[in-house]
Amino acid sequence: MRRALLVCVLLAADARATDASRLRIAELSATGPLASATLDFGGAGRATVRLDLAEGESRSLSVPLPTREGFESLVPSASDPRLRFVGWRPDAERERAFASLPLALRTRSVPPAPARSLAPSLAALTLAVAGALFVSRVRTNRPRALLVGALTAAAVLALELAFDAPPLPRIVLDFELGADGPVGDGVRWTSARDRLDLGVEPPLSLAVEPTETALDVRIDARGAGPVRTTVSGRGALLGRADAAREAPPDRAGNRWGDLAAVWTRDEAGNWTEHGPWAFGDPLPTARTGDRRPPGWINPALPQGRKLLIGRASEPQPGASLSGDPAVGSTPGVSGRADPEVWIRVTGP
Repeated sequence: MRRALLVCVLLAADARATDASRLRIAELSATGPLASATLDFGGAGRATVRLDLAEGESRSLSVPLPTREGFESLVPSASDPRLRFVGWRPDAERERAFASLPLALRTRSVPPAPARSLAPSLAALTLAVAGALFVSRVRTNRPRALLVGALTAAAVLALELAFDAPPLPRIVLDFELGADGPVGDGVRWTSARDRLDLGVEPPLSLAVEPTETALDVRIDARGAGPVRTTVSGRGALLGRADAAREAPPDRAGNRWGDLAAVWTRDEAGNWTEHGPWAFGDPLPTARTGDRRPPGWINPALPQGRKLLIGRASEPQPGASLSGDPAVGSTPGVSGRADPEVWIRVTGP
């Protein structure tokens, strides 16, 4: 009995953690001349605001700033008194919109950590061999040999870091289907390591793993255009939740876009692979064998319900990836290569 009670408490705590966003909307007041200033939120992180205010100019800003459980009432310290933290802005509508979603939609799919390859690149190997040969020729001049060896090692390290490209961001579109169709809007979870572009529209929620990671928020408020925000957390997996209002695919037909691979699960938990699924076609017939989707895409999903998982085709996956029409990019992935896009449909 005690063990069952403990499990229930842990599950409830996990559900609360899923709901907790690491960003809240705050009101700032700035007076010129001011080009840049930083707000320090202690263990929650810091925010750097870039402006172009001249003498006598002033501006009010509503921007997402870092927060964390236990830091909500903290008044940040400012590096310049001309930037003032006015206070947190009530954002009940945004918070309520996210909290009202089914648990399956609020549970973020966590992509696996990128595996760093131990195999050196061809360029690094070539440079290392050339450096070793050169050092062997100048071994009579010890200072020169040491200098060449150090420069070679630094160049090899720089090449390895250059060839170790960061993992592509992933987008997971979650939909909940009832007997009569979608249950409200779906959720677009955009996940990336270390850095996430929030664009000009704050997300419904920002998830961070590890949760205690201090965030570095960069806010660009220069010019007359919309304010742009970027969030960084060293070594962290960052995920933003946005509404996904496009039509989800269901077993009757694919109304979303071309899918490169599709899997379905029945109420008993049995998985079936269906292969590629073109836009407008009915669900393809089952393939033989017991091949399942990647485990990271289906965490903490409700049992006893049907499930459909699909991986979008490249290079232009999905029917609605244009992002913010004002900037022409997908939220969270601007300036990067096409993201890996997945769809997850729960029910009916």
